[in-house]
Amino acid sequence: MNTPSSFRSHCCGFPLTALILTWTMCVLPSSALAQETVPARPSLWNPAGIQDFSLTDRTGETVTKQTLLGKEWVAGFIFTRCKGPCPTVVGQMKLLQEQTGVTLVTFSVQPEVDTPEVLKSFSTTYVPAAKPDAEGKVPHWYWLTGDRAVIYGLIGKSFRMPVAATNGPAGFDVIHSNNLMHLDEEGRVLGKYNAIEPSEMALLRRILQGKAPRGKMATSIPTAPEGESVQVEGAAAAGLTITRPAEEAETEDEEVRTAPDWVLSLPALNASLNGLATILLLSGYVMIKKGHVKAHKTLMLSSFAVSIIFLGSYLTYHFFVLSKKFPGTGLIRPIYFTILITHIILAATVPVLASITIYRALRGDWARHRSIARITFPIWVYVSITGVIIYFMLYQWPVAA
Repeated sequence: MNTPSSFRSHCCGFPLTALILTWTMCVLPSSALAQETVPARPSLWNPAGIQDFSLTDRTGETVTKQTLLGKEWVAGFIFTRCKGPCPTVVGQMKLLQEQTGVTLVTFSVQPEVDTPEVLKSFSTTYVPAAKPDAEGKVPHWYWLTGDRAVIYGLIGKSFRMPVAATNGPAGFDVIHSNNLMHLDEEGRVLGKYNAIEPSEMALLRRILQGKAPRGKMATSIPTAPEGESVQVEGAAAAGLTITRPAEEAETEDEEVRTAPDWVLSLPALNASLNGLATILLLSGYVMIKKGHVKAHKTLMLSSFAVSIIFLGSYLTYHFFVLSKKFPGTGLIRPIYFTILITHIILAATVPVLASITIYRALRGDWARHRSIARITFPIWVYVSITGVIIYFMLYQWPVAA
């Protein structure tokens, strides 16, 4: 980079302009996507509500659809011998009831084993100490079992979720959904939320607390990853299939943290910071090419400060949310992971390269500064740009919802 001996102050409002452009690029498209595409998607569930059913609670009492009318409730699907994610699903249901007081309904997907007595014994580990609401009513948690065909038909046809018995080893011999289903007072499904995804559980909690609108999540039929697929029993008309992932047996020990609500806004903030860093870097490059050294210095130091803030925000988010799976399928997956891997590897070098580059400039070691800047600059720009791309692919991709 050329470094004239005279210094001119021509910052020209670049940081403010960059911030406005970044907000327009990262935040507004995201809002427009939510406003325009989500309402246009057809509902996955019957607007008349789920079909009627008659099943037995752990108490031995009969529970039907009519039993639940007039109550907002959340449904989950588990079996007591499960060695996979069922404990996590039930644990998240427990947290929801403790935090929101919502009525819960657990459907056993292995009813021939899960008798009312078995469910009663199993549930004692999970049922929270019920806290009465403002009217003095204690929230219910129903643990239902009964005829297998009735349960599988209800799950497949009404909830539109996958379920199937397999010949797998004990504890992995039933394939079912990890989603929690949110239903309104008339028995209509409003949305599905993955119980092992902290961000989705935080959103469901906000909805149940009245802090977010109902049905905010877009709906789509779940797709199965590559592998051995089985037809969903009781839902042939829906054409649903599911695949048991190879890692299913290992999910029992997976650590899942409950993320505070403010943490969920950090990915959008991180993308905005990456976008801002990109604009500052490119503006700084233009300034030095024009000989505006002071403006170049201001912009480059500002970009470094933005990158440091990004790093702190990024680490904070991933302290609470361990990971988020990329929802895309097909050719887009290798493209995404190629971008992600190169981004991560090069991002690790930016703090070191940027620090050395800035240090040499501050010491006036212009020859060595220009030499390393030729390496630092393209890497830094690539990392900043791909950070924004990764955000849109991971959080705003059409199937991400």
